[in-house]
Amino acid sequence: MSSAFCLSQLLDENDIDFAFITEHKLLPRSSMFLDSIHSSYYSLYTIDDSIDQYGQAKCGKAGTAILYKKSLHCIVTKIENIDNNRIIGIKLQCDNALPMYLFCIYMPACSDTVLYASTLSDLEALVTYYSTE
Repeated sequence: MSSAFCLSQLLDENDIDFAFITEHKLLPRSSMFLDSIHSSYYSLYTIDDSIDQYGQAKCGKAGTAILYKKSLHCIVTKIENIDNNRIIGIKLQCDNALPMYLFCIYMPACSDTVLYASTLSDLEALVTYYSTE
């Protein structure tokens, strides 16, 4: 979150349509902060659901977010059927063109190989499903 000002400037300077963010400090109580990064962008996010949102933790475990330009709102839809809170996805649908699916993933950084493999498996399932749609 200390990089929010820099991110806001980068969004302007580079005319960025989508920003994919992984942030271990994204907690339920601070998720609305994403909408304040830039007034021309909407945010979608997921947060590790094992975090006690009323606790005193200063860091979470996994937060993913996608910022996208408000002007693209009519073509962006959040993918709702993702059962892994380390993965967020959106669908872009422009007129009669084939849809495009974009995903942001927060891969586990700890030595928990089971969680790592599970996240990869979930991602593989999503890619397989949306590649055939």
